[in-house]
Amino acid sequence: MASTRVTCQACGLVLNDSPPDQLSNRPPCPRCGSTQRVFEIQVEEKIVATDHVRIAVSGSVGSYLTVPVDRLHKIQQILNRHGHEYWTDATSFSINNQPPVAIINLPPGSDVLAIERLIEQEP
Repeated sequence: MASTRVTCQACGLVLNDSPPDQLSNRPPCPRCGSTQRVFEIQVEEKIVATDHVRIAVSGSVGSYLTVPVDRLHKIQQILNRHGHEYWTDATSFSINNQPPVAIINLPPGSDVLAIERLIEQEP
């Protein structure tokens, strides 16, 4: 089971956008006017553990996924298996003693909706 939350990347306002709208069709944030979004996907696995994969969408520089380090290899396998281009930052980081996360960068024009579906469908 997966749930998605969309927020404005610039100001953090929770939005009702359907993820991920095309950048050219996306209405601006009512608070700050930005069209950049962060798509948070919460995936519940059969073992009742919860992992979070955040997808940030940017039309000009490409999008990126923020993934828990312990899920990095699995998400890379999904992307490889389905032929999606990406590159992974060399370092991971942790904020406020949370589990460390890694960044998977996607080139401009990536089909973020398809990637989101693939991640949601994986067992």
